[in-house]
Amino acid sequence: MSERISPGLIPVIALLLLSLVVVPVVSARGPAITDIQNGDTIYLYETGLDLSALRGGAPESVTSLVQYVNAVPGSSRNVIDISDDTSFDLISGLVGGFYGLYYANNQTGLIEKGGTQRVNIQEPTVSIQTVLAPGHQVVEGFSISTQNNISFRVTNNVASGYRVGGAYLANISIVVTEPGGSETYRFGGANLQNLNLDSTQFYTDDKTAECALDGLRPGVYKAYAEWSSAPFMDNAPNSNTITFEVKGRVDFPSTTVTTVPTPTPPVITLTPTPAVITLTPTPEVITLTPTPTPTPTPVETTSAPLNPLTALSALISVIALCLFMGRR
Repeated sequence: MSERISPGLIPVIALLLLSLVVVPVVSARGPAITDIQNGDTIYLYETGLDLSALRGGAPESVTSLVQYVNAVPGSSRNVIDISDDTSFDLISGLVGGFYGLYYANNQTGLIEKGGTQRVNIQEPTVSIQTVLAPGHQVVEGFSISTQNNISFRVTNNVASGYRVGGAYLANISIVVTEPGGSETYRFGGANLQNLNLDSTQFYTDDKTAECALDGLRPGVYKAYAEWSSAPFMDNAPNSNTITFEVKGRVDFPSTTVTTVPTPTPPVITLTPTPAVITLTPTPEVITLTPTPTPTPTPVETTSAPLNPLTALSALISVIALCLFMGRR
């Protein structure tokens, strides 16, 4: 009795099959680093790449690598022409910043024999950070006590793709610039030259000694990573540049509690403004002594004795006047 597939499982199976086609499988190259298989990642600046395995068993050579819109065959976004699929140089001008999946094509179109043939094109990148050793607390940008040791955290996108079997073939070196301006690969007793990229992230103290700061010249240090193996050496860009200061006291924040010092309030001395005193002059009191009025000396009046004839004459005049007035 034959078994039938449940209709509900058909979409699930289709989705799984599609994922096998779209998502590249990260695998080791071989037998040589230049031998590229279906699903491998290749990097800018690689030369002499053998892409013949992407023919999928067809007799026709690979003539182009095509990146499609939405990462699936259809409208093309970028086309890289290939004149010899057994010796191909991947230079940046061919990619033009369009990284990701590229599908192999021959003269008749998309190569689907043996499955859809594709590669993942990337630019090699590396970045670093300063960390305490041990513990690996990030202290980039802070001052570090000479009583501490440090190391560097390295992150890259090359380790998983640029290898043959268990052999990882890309190396970097970390260059430290001292306060005086001199550059060195040996810092704090650790040799930071030719560190192998055997994982996408690692700490330098796992590969070499911790960088001891005791006895180092106080000041500001800088560091960056450069590629130290072909084909990336002298071609791929250096990492970011980090800065840290070595001094006698630790003043970078802890991982738990950050204490913010309370500022001491300034002492303000108040100078009193002198009072303005207005003096009102006391008016002078002047005492006036009145000048005494002289007492007039009484004048004695001497009455003269009345003359009888005079009196009689006056009486007659009065009587005459009265008579005159009566007649009228």
